[in-house]
Amino acid sequence: METKEWSCSDLTQWMTDTDKFKKEEISLMKGAEISGKSLPMVDHQVLKDIGITSVGRQLEIIQFARCLCEESAVDTAFDIVIERARITSIIKSRSAMTTMEKTGWDATVVGE
Repeated sequence: METKEWSCSDLTQWMTDTDKFKKEEISLMKGAEISGKSLPMVDHQVLKDIGITSVGRQLEIIQFARCLCEESAVDTAFDIVIERARITSIIKSRSAMTTMEKTGWDATVVGE
């Protein structure tokens, strides 16, 4: 099903499944009855009007909306979520390794 055919419930389910939206944001979108058809019209003013006032969050939500509204958008948006998770994991791993190196912890001892 194309994004423009999504009901409000379809959209809020996608928002829940991506695990990138706060429960309050999902609730506000549902309360405003934002659907796939109205999603391309979501902008800063709409988000502000429904109660999402953080400009940073507005930008993120608008970016996801744009991805969803483009051709093969669901796959693109999902790939963004997966890629961000992968990058976050790499950063955390590197940070942990740096911390271990600074404290003199030797990972080879643990495996023995």
